[in-house]
Amino acid sequence: MDPLWVAILTAIGVSLLVLGSLIRRRSFDRMEKRRQELLRRHGQFLQAGARSIRAARTRVAGALVSALTLLLLASLPAAADEAPRGRCVRDALETWFCPSDPKGVAVLDNLGAAVCAAGSCVEVEDAWQCSAVSGGNAERTPEGPVCEGGCRSPRSADCKRM
Repeated sequence: MDPLWVAILTAIGVSLLVLGSLIRRRSFDRMEKRRQELLRRHGQFLQAGARSIRAARTRVAGALVSALTLLLLASLPAAADEAPRGRCVRDALETWFCPSDPKGVAVLDNLGAAVCAAGSCVEVEDAWQCSAVSGGNAERTPEGPVCEGGCRSPRSADCKRM
């Protein structure tokens, strides 16, 4: 899995744990105030009831945190199916490919196979022409494609399978 997704999902998980802790603490504080008020008004016989209410609230808050954590974990496979990065493509066999060059791009050829290049690409008459420079630009003009560092066809050898 992409390190960015791992960092995002870890941050969400930590946030859920902190949120659960805050919910439990806030519920506990509210219930403690209510318990003290009831004790002043009605005496000792309400202590047992207040304890059970406090325990119930804590269980509800814990269940909420558990449900949110399960939801987060359930989303992990969905995150894995998403594009590893915006510059990657899924080929005809539903496999993700990314360019070997960190500034490169991946495109699909006319057969649905992933091919990659160091720079950006333009499609010219059912064929791709790409910049030979890492992160370079490619543009389609009336005279034909113009690529930074010269134009070349993308190659499957420049892709890595994800």
